[in-house]
Order: sequence, then structure tokens, then C-alpha cells
Amino acid sequence: MKPGLAVLGGPTPYRRVLELQRGWAAGLAAGRLEPLLWVGSHPPVITLGQRANESELKVSPAELARRGVDLEAIERGGLATLHAPGQLVAYPIIPVRGLGVREFVWRLEEAMLRTLAGLGLQARRDERNPGLWVGNNKIGFLGVAIRRGVSLHGLALNLNLDLGLFDLIVPCGLGGIGVVSAQSLLGRPIDLAVAGQALAGHLASLLELDLTTISLEEAEERLAQART
Repeated sequence: MKPGLAVLGGPTPYRRVLELQRGWAAGLAAGRLEPLLWVGSHPPVITLGQRANESELKVSPAELARRGVDLEAIERGGLATLHAPGQLVAYPIIPVRGLGVREFVWRLEEAMLRTLAGLGLQARRDERNPGLWVGNNKIGFLGVAIRRGVSLHGLALNLNLDLGLFDLIVPCGLGGIGVVSAQSLLGRPIDLAVAGQALAGHLASLLELDLTTISLEEAEERLAQART
């Protein structure tokens, strides 16, 4: 098991966590920081991956801003996706040399599968489309980037979020797909804090990490120190 740090937080602005990811990945690649896992959620934001463009938006950027939905173009793979309160998000910032991208993605999917199984839901993979499905409806999303052998970005798991927000985009570029949440399938709300701890535990096991929990502020302070 490799030592690492975990931040288990509540709703956090996407831009703040994005800046932490980018800085931490650079510090880890330079040997100044250790692996980090961030688990939490975001206020409404649409992210556009490297292959995405605004044609995957069903409303204009101005309309998104009017509705309080942020828009970010980022370096992860994939197309358009959405994050919002009630969706559990995890970003493992770890070295992946020797593991390989395909195996890394498989382990992220496995962590989501195990988390959903703990809630009483059976999801499945689709070899053509990374992420998780229940029937023909998508419930788990993946998008990663590798920089200098270090991963950033990660996964998103629909638990309690407002599924109507997905009407703002073409999810993952797949027109006509359904999107579901654990709450919509089970008929009850999910405790995000408990689910987040379960997801973090599964990720730690699958990625062979011995994690020590710190606050977001502590992580930002460590990053600032590593930059000096």
C-alpha cells in the first residue's frame, strides 16, 4: 500500500478543485507531493472534455450563466458532462505508470460498481462507452487525463441530483440516452457523506492506497508549500 492523502468534502466550487488538481498533479510528478484523493460534489457545472465543443450544449452559454450553471473547458478525455449537488465526484491524483490507463479506468468503474452494490443496485459496464449503466440508462461517468504519468479528473456517480439538468447537454456525446440516479431507482435519498466514505474506501483498496484524511484547506496549504 502506498501512503496518500484524502479530502472528503461537501459541495465545493469546481474551479477551486480544478486548480487543486492541476497544481497537485504537477507537484506529484515532480516528487514534491504524495498521492491525493478528493471526494465530494460541486454546484452545477458543465465540463467540456478535449473532444467536446459547444454544439453539445442544448442552451447558450449565456442561458447557462442565467441559470447559475458554470461552464468549463478542461483537459480530460471525453465530451460534455454535468456535475451538480447530489452527484458524488472523485478525483484520484496518483501515479499511473505501470498500471496503464485501461486498468486504471477499470478500477474506477469497479469502485463505482461496489459503491452502488452497497446501496442495493446492480450496474454494468459497457465496453464501448466508459462509465456505468443500469439497463440502458447511464448512472456513472468517467473522464481522466494523464500528465507526466499522473492522473487527474476521475469519476462521477449520480446519487440524488436533479436529473433535469442533463437536459442542458448531450451527455458524453450520446444523443438519446437515458440518465438515472440511485435515488430515482431506489425511491429514497442517499446519504452522500456515507456513500462518499464507501467510495473512498473502495478506491483506496483498488488503487492500493493507505489514505490519511485532511481538509481541503490543509491540502491547499500543502500545495502552496510545495510550490515554494
